[in-house]
Amino acid sequence: MIDAFALAARVFPERGYAESAERAATFLLQRLARPDGGLYRTYRAGKAHLSAYLEDYAYFAQGLVSLYEAAGNERFLNEAARLAERIQSDFGDREGPFYQTAHEHEALIARVRDGHDGALPNANAIAAHALARLARHLGRPAWEERAREALRGYAKSIERLPRAFGSSLNALDFMSEASLELVLVGEPGAAGYDDLAAEIAKRYLPNRIEARVAPGSGSQLPLTQGKTLVRELAALYLCRNFACAAPVTTAAEANVLLAVTGEREESL
Repeated sequence: MIDAFALAARVFPERGYAESAERAATFLLQRLARPDGGLYRTYRAGKAHLSAYLEDYAYFAQGLVSLYEAAGNERFLNEAARLAERIQSDFGDREGPFYQTAHEHEALIARVRDGHDGALPNANAIAAHALARLARHLGRPAWEERAREALRGYAKSIERLPRAFGSSLNALDFMSEASLELVLVGEPGAAGYDDLAAEIAKRYLPNRIEARVAPGSGSQLPLTQGKTLVRELAALYLCRNFACAAPVTTAAEANVLLAVTGEREESL
């Protein structure tokens, strides 16, 4: 739900979507955090209990990345990165897919790893997708390779029955393209910012990553380094593998830049 509200916040101008997603994320971070930094799975009547499963970590990490991309609050990206580290240390070995339960979980007859989608998107695939997105935001290529490794174990099954592995294919599609990065510098309501954000929202670029950074925020993320306002105007930077084109400051310029990018994506 956080992921869905974050997507709505990117596409539609209403602030309520982002605010709802932020409230939900903050609640989970405050009320379902274990003393050791992990997550609890359930919360009722003021009590959180039961250690979380892979799907809890994966879905939440994915939602936090999307929320950062929609609202620009680096706290959520940092929390997603922390969860990604727990996914790798608690649910995985050095290679292969992730387990559904953590290493310290109670002993089971069989510790399961599962790759196909069911009523919900597959947790291993969502974890891989979140890891790949974070790898590009944070400049950690080893995380993207770990994401690939999490999906390799199902390669033959995906080839044989692709319709059962939509979430895995979605993650693989993201990783199969060169990194496309959008950086929007400015603040909502400032000169040109809303027009540039509206142009981004018009484009279906599912495999992009996006950063929104306020001037003087002190952001230390690799993608935001050196990105500034242009003549005191909000600016949009379009980059591939951290190599950026000249920034644009008007909706018309952004339309041309993003249209060319969209055409390139369709041809790949």
